[in-house]
Amino acid sequence: LFSTGLGYHDTGEIFGRDYRYWHFGLARVMGRFTADLSLVGTDDNGEDIFGDQAAGRRWVLSVIAKVF
Repeated sequence: LFSTGLGYHDTGEIFGRDYRYWHFGLARVMGRFTADLSLVGTDDNGEDIFGDQAAGRRWVLSVIAKVF
């Protein structure tokens, strides 16, 4: 499965600027589990507002277990 997304946060009144975020990745279903590897990030405004530790680009691996 391929996933992608793009979003926008209107934070101009709080931080003096807005920022955009995005992600794209691949997911695989394995029985009760789904593993998703995605690259997520923000634009330069997001990095300026929150710093490199909280914003920017990074790989994220998620594992989800179906309980019911």
